[in-house]
Amino acid sequence: MGPDQKEKERLVKKIGGIFKIEDQGNLSDYLGMKVIKNEDGSMEWTQPNLVTSILKEIGLIEQKSENAATSRTTPANSTVILTSHEEDNYHDNSKFNYRQVIGKMLYLEKSTRPD
Repeated sequence: MGPDQKEKERLVKKIGGIFKIEDQGNLSDYLGMKVIKNEDGSMEWTQPNLVTSILKEIGLIEQKSENAATSRTTPANSTVILTSHEEDNYHDNSKFNYRQVIGKMLYLEKSTRPD
């Protein structure tokens, strides 16, 4: 499935002769990405800090406001027609940075894929 521990140690030693490096153990958290290796050899990649940041910015968690989102046990009615709330200024640019949130969501979508 991959290199064994002795092969890894040999490679680290060989590269260490050329560059100043150090083995920091198993990969579990790298650049905000949480990497979990399952017993079957598969891997799970998540970005919990980035997801939490996005949810905070759009008001879905830890918002101390009357506009904070609340959870429901049932899904929304599919026959309800959605409308804009132009009189509600919660999502104006001073409180909600739309471009920044969309940028983070695009980064999350592209950067969590190992391919």
